Amino acid sequence: MNPYMGMNYMSVWRIGDMSMKVDGDYWRHECNRCGRVWYSIKAEPKNCANVKCKSPYWNKKRVR
Repeated sequence: MNPYMGMNYMSVWRIGDMSMKVDGDYWRHECNRCGRVWYSIKAEPKNCANVKCKSPYWNKKRVR
């Protein structure tokens, strides 16, 4: 059973465009590099949660 099923995705707080607070103490994060979406208690994790990505720049826009 997924503990994140049934969460309310109403945005209460946002950090940039990549993090959003959902029910309770959980934050929804999305990686700019690989597109992975994950949930954590930390407001700003250091790295992407994807095993293959692990980018420290997950929340930064690419500049070329």
